[in-house]
Amino acid sequence: MPAKGKLLKLLTYAVIAVVALVWVLRFDIKAARDDAPPQPETEAASLISVQFSESRALPYTKTLEIQGQVEPNYSVDLRAEVAARVLSLPVSKGDQVAEGDLLLQLDQDARKAQLAQAEADLHYKQQDLSANQRLVDAGGSTRSDVLRLASEVADAKLVLEEARLGLSRTRPVAPFSGVVDRLDVDPGDYLSIGDSWGRLVDISTLKVRAWVAQQDVAELALGQKVRVRLLDGSLLEGELNFIAFSADEETRSYQIEAIVQNPDARRIAGASASMTIDTGEVQAHRLSAALLTLDDHNQVGVRVLDADNRVHFRPVKLLSGEMTQAWVSGLEEEERLITLGAGFAEEGQQVNPVPLEESVEQGSR
Repeated sequence: MPAKGKLLKLLTYAVIAVVALVWVLRFDIKAARDDAPPQPETEAASLISVQFSESRALPYTKTLEIQGQVEPNYSVDLRAEVAARVLSLPVSKGDQVAEGDLLLQLDQDARKAQLAQAEADLHYKQQDLSANQRLVDAGGSTRSDVLRLASEVADAKLVLEEARLGLSRTRPVAPFSGVVDRLDVDPGDYLSIGDSWGRLVDISTLKVRAWVAQQDVAELALGQKVRVRLLDGSLLEGELNFIAFSADEETRSYQIEAIVQNPDARRIAGASASMTIDTGEVQAHRLSAALLTLDDHNQVGVRVLDADNRVHFRPVKLLSGEMTQAWVSGLEEEERLITLGAGFAEEGQQVNPVPLEESVEQGSR
């Protein structure tokens, strides 16, 4: 599955990029620590001074971004249900049709003859049955004869119904409203039962199919909002309507599908697209990416001050990030983030806190 292979490559590249970013920032942070803030001449001059900024948690909508493919929500291969010659094509490729519109006209002569024969046979058998029913009381016929003739009438009715159905199948109609995406016959062609002669698709509603890594599938739920970004940058909105219950044996990923509306009937079925799924809201901190550091176990986190002005490392989970800003979870509702001088203090060491002259703006996402 090429799409799944591409997804795995993208996931691998993303992980490598995050790790590389953290390592780069680690060395940047070490460089920044060389410039400790000036020591104020106060009674706390004996303590190491560190600079900090106040940070408050804000609502953050977690998202999952994956690559997918746009497909028609409904599509059907049109196949001949009777053997006949094509007389005419009421529609052309690309035509929009409504449910019940005539799509193809096949020769009806043979089917009309069969229908006439079936009607005649039924009429004859019904007359024969009526005559024998009148003779039963007079002794000219037996009840077994009447039962046999009644069975023949029932069989004749079935043959007549089949003949009517066969005649109707010479005029196939659209099973739903959509677009004639393929038309592979011309007048004069002969179709056998089962031959494919066209394809009908409904593009007013589209299906976006994608694969999700096993570590992410637990965060998904039916009905979650989905935004689909096309290659031209335009957006379509919809919701998640399918999550596979079992993973693919090769990739260990789960197939998902989202339904989006396409009111302008754009020709985008079959195209690649990026899906963004809202997976829930959490409290998170927005901070400078330069504040992210690694502990001795290579765990990502930040350094904070407690109520006694002691330095602590707090592990965080990176929710999203850019080169300058990052959203993280795992911190308290309010934290004092050390912005300068943390490299001069040990874990648990008491320091002299120096607030930033201008607080770091904690804007909403």
